[in-house]
Amino acid sequence: MKFLVDRMCGRLARWLRLIGFDTEYIDESKTVPEIVYKSLREQRIILTRNRKMSLTKGYSVYFVQSENFVEQVKEVIKKFDIKLEKERFFSRCIECNGTLEEIDKNLIRDKVPSFVWQTKEKFYKCKKCNKIYWQGSHLELAGEILSQLEEK
Repeated sequence: MKFLVDRMCGRLARWLRLIGFDTEYIDESKTVPEIVYKSLREQRIILTRNRKMSLTKGYSVYFVQSENFVEQVKEVIKKFDIKLEKERFFSRCIECNGTLEEIDKNLIRDKVPSFVWQTKEKFYKCKKCNKIYWQGSHLELAGEILSQLEEK
């Protein structure tokens, strides 16, 4: 399942990526016909809070009801009967949607803070934008929110 998410649901896009879904963010420069064409061509579900956009005919279009991002994620999970798979969590770059791969710690020594390099063993690199990730305190918060999602 792949998604196209409009600018009104930016945090939703990041969280769908975090749980492992191929989720592209629609920037403001795209026209409605371009968005619909991309949705059809790539079989992506359009997620939007824009009523006008929700009336378009893409591959599939869903109007997201909630304004709260956690509730939005729950809503999408329920609507599309998504089964959360922990092995998919943290497998995509939350910035660009690229896939992550584990990288040798010694190859990124100068790309992360010294304290992080000294205290962490596993690092991941986005294959698309080269952003480096590691298991930091932000993952604890993410883990708490993911636990809420699993309870849906």
